[in-house]
Amino acid sequence: MNALKSRGEAKQGSYANAMLTIVAVLLGVMILQQGGAPLTSEANAQRSNRRTDNPIAPPNAASQRQQMIAQLESLNSRMESLEGRLAGPFEVKVLEMPEMPQMSRFPVPGDE
Repeated sequence: MNALKSRGEAKQGSYANAMLTIVAVLLGVMILQQGGAPLTSEANAQRSNRRTDNPIAPPNAASQRQQMIAQLESLNSRMESLEGRLAGPFEVKVLEMPEMPQMSRFPVPGDE
């Protein structure tokens, strides 16, 4: 019985080895077909602006942060201005009062 078990394991091992060998050979053929050239050329790898076909510069993190800081400072000053207006008393004028629908379901005490 042990002999049968070892034969089955040997067949599975040789099958796995054969499949791995086939995969390795196919990968080698694919590499040779590429001619050793990189998968993408430098021209394809470089991003470009489709409207002008000019290469786009890589993003500058420091510049982006400076722009974000400037935007936040602007937003902060606008919020402070708005808070200042809302902190003190303000006057509300009603120029025209819209008609109020009659609420017959809920009568107000004293209006009857």
